[in-house]
Amino acid sequence: MKVDRERLARRIGELSRIGGRGDAVSRLGLSAEEEAARQLVGGWLRSRGASLRRDPAANLFARFGGDGPAVLLGSHLDSVPEGGRFDGALGVLCAVEAVESLLDAGTTFRRPVEVVAWADEEGVRFGVGLFGSSAAFGRLPPGVADRRDRDGVSVAEALRALGETGDPTAARRPDGSTVAYLELHIEQGPRLERAGRPLGVVSDIVGIYHA
Repeated sequence: MKVDRERLARRIGELSRIGGRGDAVSRLGLSAEEEAARQLVGGWLRSRGASLRRDPAANLFARFGGDGPAVLLGSHLDSVPEGGRFDGALGVLCAVEAVESLLDAGTTFRRPVEVVAWADEEGVRFGVGLFGSSAAFGRLPPGVADRRDRDGVSVAEALRALGETGDPTAARRPDGSTVAYLELHIEQGPRLERAGRPLGVVSDIVGIYHA
């Protein structure tokens, strides 16, 4: 499989212009900027034959292959205010590039593959971190749709502004619909840099659950 580095770099730049200012990016969850990012990424994947779906929590899924449990690849497209260009977004773009490189090589998938862009994973706007993935796996805290941002807009209202019903609990994926999940992420620490290594495989990670 040959990765198209120029294509990946071009798309990183194109995505970072949505909500970007200088070297920083501001794309809050369930906002117009995050929606524009979903539309951009979805367009790339649709052009390669993906079947697109957005669930009631505004998560984007781009599926390659037929029926059956899928392998999920991806991350999130929202950011913290004045955040970096790579946190979350790199995981989505590398998933896109991995799938496209396989398609370019004529690979046939033995299982369905879905590239996912989770909605509002940072949780800055409404104070609910991991919002999209929690919704997909039935882990949202009670009453989350009523939570409001600093302008008084509720989660339900923000979802309805994006064309959804306003009920994020309806986004739960059926049991058994996922066989594996893989997410590439930047390291938010110095270990790889100190070791002089470009990549590390995580064997353990902190699990966060908001009750």
